[in-house]
Amino acid sequence: MASEGSLVELSEEPLSLERYVAAVADDGAGAISTFIGVTRNTFQGRRVVRLEYEAYAPMVRLSQHSHALLLSLARLARR
Repeated sequence: MASEGSLVELSEEPLSLERYVAAVADDGAGAISTFIGVTRNTFQGRRVVRLEYEAYAPMVRLSQHSHALLLSLARLARR
């Protein structure tokens, strides 16, 4: 779900750091901080060949909607 003023989504595609930085860029912001992590080439003495993530999509979407609602309420409270 992406709505005006927020970007909340679930994707099976690789993420674009540039896209998310552009979404939060603001002339009034002092900085935008990002983190890109990598995995070690070994774990517990075994070679790492891939890294997989999984999520239960309905729960992620519910959480995303909850966070978006809280952000909207916070913005309204600041007015």
